[in-house]
Amino acid sequence: MGLLDDDKEYVDGISEGSFWASAWVLRKHFVILLIADTMSRPEYVWEKCWTFMSDDILHRQRTALLHPDLTLTEAEIKNYALIEIELMLKRNGRSLKNYPSMPFPDI
Repeated sequence: MGLLDDDKEYVDGISEGSFWASAWVLRKHFVILLIADTMSRPEYVWEKCWTFMSDDILHRQRTALLHPDLTLTEAEIKNYALIEIELMLKRNGRSLKNYPSMPFPDI
């Protein structure tokens, strides 16, 4: 089984989880996978699953900024999701910087 095959189970798990779990739960699950060091290519899983893990970002930003018509680019949505992941990692004494293949948000 190759590296991509190994991580395919994580992609499938997050994809299937998106039918019943919130984006926050999916981000938390991704953070647990990062901390447990179970993914051989976390950047691959991120690229395949970021849309599931960021499904709530636009709504959250609209609510936080009291701007119901706010629009965000794909890059901005990815960045906000990465910020959320970074905050979760920091609460566990880690950072996305510990995973060199992963993108780091513009904070």
